[in-house]
Amino acid sequence: MGTDIVDSAVAQLHDRRLATVTNNLLVLTDEGRNTKAGLERARHQALAALLGDWDPEEHADLAMLLSGLGERPLGDEEGRT
Repeated sequence: MGTDIVDSAVAQLHDRRLATVTNNLLVLTDEGRNTKAGLERARHQALAALLGDWDPEEHADLAMLLSGLGERPLGDEEGRT
């Protein structure tokens, strides 16, 4: 991923007051954490709707597994087939 893309994404997060840069680290603001929590709730609700027939107690385990996959870095486009 090019630095221009990262710089643009960081600028957008900053402009929307979702994150700040502190000591060269991107840190979510309160609004950013609230937005992240809302996105996580929406993702969980969508997953629950897709898994309608599954036991609700299993949803959390599956959501945790899928969340872990979603948080893994994807690498650069050239390395994908």
